[in-house]
Amino acid sequence: MGAALGRVTDRKPRVAFVCTHNSCRSQIAEALSRALASDAFEAFSAGTHPADSVNPDALRLLRNVPGVDTARLRPKALDELPPVDVVVTMGCGVQCPMLPCAHREDWGLEDPTGRGDEAFLATMDEIERRVRDLAERLARSGLVTTGAHDGLSADAFKALADENRLAVLRMLSRADELCACELLERLDISQPTLSHHMALLTAADLVVAERRGRWTHYRLRRERVAQLASALGRLCGAGTAGPDETAPAAARKTLYLVGGPMGVGKSTVCRELSRMLPCSVMLDGDWCWRADPFQVTPETKALVLDNICHTLGNFLRCSAYDNVVFGWVMHERAIVEGILARLPVAECGARVRWVSLVASEKELRGRVEGDVSVGLREEGAVERALAYLPLYRELGSELVDTTGRSPREVAELIAGRRERFRRLTQAIEADAAAEPAWDPTVSDRDLLNAERVSRFD
Repeated sequence: MGAALGRVTDRKPRVAFVCTHNSCRSQIAEALSRALASDAFEAFSAGTHPADSVNPDALRLLRNVPGVDTARLRPKALDELPPVDVVVTMGCGVQCPMLPCAHREDWGLEDPTGRGDEAFLATMDEIERRVRDLAERLARSGLVTTGAHDGLSADAFKALADENRLAVLRMLSRADELCACELLERLDISQPTLSHHMALLTAADLVVAERRGRWTHYRLRRERVAQLASALGRLCGAGTAGPDETAPAAARKTLYLVGGPMGVGKSTVCRELSRMLPCSVMLDGDWCWRADPFQVTPETKALVLDNICHTLGNFLRCSAYDNVVFGWVMHERAIVEGILARLPVAECGARVRWVSLVASEKELRGRVEGDVSVGLREEGAVERALAYLPLYRELGSELVDTTGRSPREVAELIAGRRERFRRLTQAIEADAAAEPAWDPTVSDRDLLNAERVSRFD
């Protein structure tokens, strides 16, 4: 955290303490920071998979600390965070590359849960020491505000690099406020996928989120959007080429991440999808890890990730390809986030489509048992595949049910959804041009009924 980070001039730095469940260590850090360092920074906490409640032992012991207020402590998701300057992970291996910040550090704290009051008090003492140290370092160095001095921000452009998020901004531009339930209906996407999109927009300071009851409500930060537009205008300058003199825009790249348990058909679906998409190239993650004997160690896991990221990065940078298709198990969000953090997605202006293939337990069992019977998989593969299956419903990716569908039909479904998102954006733009005021009685589904051609919609 050096002088290169600049200095906050209009507000105190914001610090987010992040862990998996946001029930113990990160809650302690937020509470102690508010009590001990509120003059140095604003403290927040969140989890990648929030628990239902705060750890009762943590609450009980925090209430004994003078000046600590536990009334507002509750587990929160990442999309409830405001734009932050510092992200502190607590040591549970969580990764948040999609949470923009100016500085990131990991405290490597052991979870005291279930280990008695002595372990909790030792953890609280260590967190207090680290909070005071962080406050001193912030006071010495300061942090930059979100975005550069001219108003341009890579985080903002990354947040805009998706058709769904652009559609959200267009809808919010015609309404004072929209509830998450309204956005779900109009975009026709899953709630975890919407939460991911809104977290990026909120982190880029383009949208303001406010939780009221069960639902989160969103408003457009119009002054921030206007600032971006003005900064882009200044980049053009006087005497630059007009619209008719500019070169045609390069084709937009799309990276398809296709995950799913063994036996669900990832490799075959990816091959079909690659054949279906123009200017495409495919990588199967297992190609990067064919070894005899097959060994899973920290060294080999790091090796395969290096192989995957190197190859995908080259594919994205290559001008010959517009669509890059990657298939692998990817049963944990941290795996996907770790891969994306190392890819030149923003540099290449690429969209990311993250899809998880699932199937009914009966169908998945039948497919894997068939593979085992002909020697394609080892004994025990059925149990492993079925154990992984529920994990994909918690990732926040697009879910595609392969039950009763051929690999080509599944690939057509994925490609059809891509077309549907494109048509949705076109419909919203056409609606905006024809009628400035948004009619809440007409849904995007109504607007697209005459346009939809995919038999999977």
